[in-house]
Amino acid sequence: MVNSGINPGKIFVAYNTMWVSNACDCSSFPKRHFLFVGNLQKRKRLDVLIDSFAQHNRKTSDGFDLVIIGDGQIKTELERLALNSKVGHKVKFVSSTTDEQKLQEWFKSAVAYVSPGDVGLGVLHAFAYGVPVITQHSSSHGPEFNCITNGNNGFVVPPDTESLVNIMGEVALNNQLAQTMGENAFTSYNQFYSPARMLDAFREVVEYVMVNNHR
Repeated sequence: MVNSGINPGKIFVAYNTMWVSNACDCSSFPKRHFLFVGNLQKRKRLDVLIDSFAQHNRKTSDGFDLVIIGDGQIKTELERLALNSKVGHKVKFVSSTTDEQKLQEWFKSAVAYVSPGDVGLGVLHAFAYGVPVITQHSSSHGPEFNCITNGNNGFVVPPDTESLVNIMGEVALNNQLAQTMGENAFTSYNQFYSPARMLDAFREVVEYVMVNNHR
């Protein structure tokens, strides 16, 4: 828009976000699992997540589980994959819920929110609880993907299993890294991507119009 000649002073950006009433920095709480929350759809590439987790589990004895919260047509397929990958006892499937207190408990214990496929508002949901995000490069991510700063509040890795396994291991085995990134994730949400910040952008538009219409 700027390159086309539009005055930058007339451009306002309101980042899409979600309201999380009990948002808090949970980065310092003990971590027990990797986490995914959302609809169970093929585009989320949850088969890659389970396969990567199985490989991670074979390589290390960190004790982490994988928790998948959500429902969808591929749930049975994913449960079967977890069993066939010999991590059925380490992968916990939880029915979809909007109960923020329950969700906070799951996020509080999560070392990272992992979604190999398309990410969207799940990024902000994780950030609101101080949980870093791990995903893979894709051309079909939602706009919320741009809230991830690689190496700061999350990781964006190449779309191959090995890269995902390696980064999951790095985060799981480095408590300080996980906590620092979690702190950064919450700061990102609180300072730049909260509903209050989105409303600020709308307020700026209204104030700009009111001032300029009185000139």
